[in-house]
Amino acid sequence: MANSAFSNVPSRAYISVESITGDFDFASSQDGYYLRWTGVSNITGNFRTEATHPISDASVFTVFQAGAGTVTITGAGGVTINGNNVTAGQNKALQVIKSGSDTYDALGGTV
Repeated sequence: MANSAFSNVPSRAYISVESITGDFDFASSQDGYYLRWTGVSNITGNFRTEATHPISDASVFTVFQAGAGTVTITGAGGVTINGNNVTAGQNKALQVIKSGSDTYDALGGTV
């Protein structure tokens, strides 16, 4: 018998795998994407403000560092990134979830 407390929890599958080619801006169309960086240079993924590039609350972005270069998550002026916002090393992942207006929570990263 299924646990009724969890019976209505939606399941989420990755929509697509996207190779990152350098510094980038997150977009609403990447919600649910698995973003993969294989480079040796450090790069930055940036969230723009909701006023200019809206992203729905509870959107989830997964970033995987496959190469030697780290990925740092930043936000434009007025955007808050809570948590550790840098991938923790090669073969490590970082998830970023939109938790409110111009606010994102980073999970699994390092400082």
